[in-house]
Amino acid sequence: MLERRGKQGGRILACQAINIDECGGREAALKKLAANIRFAHASCQATLPLAEIMFRQVTLPFREDNKIRKTLPFELEPLLPFSGEEIAADYLPSPGPDFLLR
Repeated sequence: MLERRGKQGGRILACQAINIDECGGREAALKKLAANIRFAHASCQATLPLAEIMFRQVTLPFREDNKIRKTLPFELEPLLPFSGEEIAADYLPSPGPDFLLR
């Protein structure tokens, strides 16, 4: 757990290392971490090995979040070397024609 201190960085308040394999997988490890009362109200960021991350660019005819989330798995499936059911997908919108720089 890191306490931010502006641009100067921060201070480590607490930490916990969990062996994912010994825990029975990522989901079990995250549940174990969430059970730690010190982290009950903290936001969490996880680091994954680069070999387990893929990036794909998909163009969709709409920008509404709910439509994107429903459509994304189907749009990604032909671009992946395995089933879409085996992935967790998220997205970052890229600037488009309706994007204005200020």
